[in-house]
Amino acid sequence: MRIIPHPVTIRGTPLAIKGLDQLLIPEWPYILRWMIEGTQKWLRDGLKPPAAVVNATRYYFAAEDEFGGWLSTCCRVWPRPAWTDEKTGKVHPEEEMIKDGRNQPANFTALSHFKESFDRWRNPSDDKSIKGIDPTTLARKLRKKGYRTEHTRTGTVVWGLKIREPEVKAKAH
Repeated sequence: MRIIPHPVTIRGTPLAIKGLDQLLIPEWPYILRWMIEGTQKWLRDGLKPPAAVVNATRYYFAAEDEFGGWLSTCCRVWPRPAWTDEKTGKVHPEEEMIKDGRNQPANFTALSHFKESFDRWRNPSDDKSIKGIDPTTLARKLRKKGYRTEHTRTGTVVWGLKIREPEVKAKAH
């Protein structure tokens, strides 16, 4: 889908010109040639929309992507998906725990923390009529964005993603 900006409003102009079909009869061969050449160019080169259309489409989808807005505003990618032990030189894959200064796992976060963050961001006034996101839906959306989830004894975790500090900012309305 493409968004085509149309910033012009025409007021007081007749939208139909009486007898236009008859006026264009002598132009039909040229119009047909123009259509055929345009189709050939499109088939050869593909659709190359102008920058205004590309930008309007990007802006529209960015504004409609509530989940992506929360992800970019409230989360950060863990900077070391794989890490090297400085003492042994051993390269550890993402799946192995990295301990932070408090000896806590530092390269994954509980899905429940992301759910709380997303629900607060989406509903900063705590309106009871707005339902929170289902954890299964949240995990699916995170996987679709390229993050790995895993079920553990203590719950579902998300690898390589953290909630930004300080805690979540409210979405602008």
